[in-house]
Amino acid sequence: MNLQVNSNEAEGGSSSSAGVVRGREETDEESARTKKFLRGEAEKASGSHQGHHERAEKMGREEVAEEDVPHLLDENDSDEEQNAGDVRQMKKLIDPKLPSKADIDAHEMTHLPFRSWCRHCVKGRGVETSHKKAERDERGIPEIHIDYAFPASEVGTEGLIVLVAKERDSRMVLSEVVPRKGTVGKFAATRTVAFIRELGYGESPIILKSDQEPAILALVNDIVKYRGGAQTILEQSPIGSSGSNGIIERGVQSFEMMMRVLKDALEFKWKVSIPDLSLVSRCAGRVASAVMQFEA
Repeated sequence: MNLQVNSNEAEGGSSSSAGVVRGREETDEESARTKKFLRGEAEKASGSHQGHHERAEKMGREEVAEEDVPHLLDENDSDEEQNAGDVRQMKKLIDPKLPSKADIDAHEMTHLPFRSWCRHCVKGRGVETSHKKAERDERGIPEIHIDYAFPASEVGTEGLIVLVAKERDSRMVLSEVVPRKGTVGKFAATRTVAFIRELGYGESPIILKSDQEPAILALVNDIVKYRGGAQTILEQSPIGSSGSNGIIERGVQSFEMMMRVLKDALEFKWKVSIPDLSLVSRCAGRVASAVMQFEA
């Protein structure tokens, strides 16, 4: 007759130190191995059950975390309310290189060349890029264009009177603040003759181009007189056609913009508004005349 091992005996609950195996009494050594085996199986079962609970809790936390995260539409999904025809592709502008403190200090001495990161350059000279000039024979007679400029803070207000001259090929610019238009004194005429001499055309024939305003024609006659025997060919643009003398128009525009830059920089630093006819504005005009030579 076969007898089964009592579980109480395997756990040590029985007072007997030996059991029965296959109809015979087991030894103390066999009984110890049996108890050790049963204890190991019980510990494995307990550990597996605890690990199952930990994995279940972890999976539950992950599911909750995924529910808290808002799901975005896939790239291929489209919003029903979005009209595809209204979508526009935007182009990002390249950010300008931020200058160093040394670069800013050096630039503020002349504000040349134009810098997009300078608020004064943008305010005073922020215009579209001009068209390229037409090709011209370098062996032709030099052309010097002259006109008056009247820079002012507001349209219709009285400003300085500035004589502007520009050489077509080298693009050298002369800009001088004068007391008034016309032939009062000889300062404007002699200064223009000196400018022509600085260009290397002191004794050379030149073309002197202007409009037909009486004040500028009087100045042209004085320039011819002070040039002596050097040939001066006079040309006048048609009345009411300022576009036909675009070279000097751009020269006047460049001077006025440069003066606005310098004046705005001073007003920003001093926290004041500088009148157009003040001595400071006249000084700004003369400084603009000087720094314009660096841009040519």
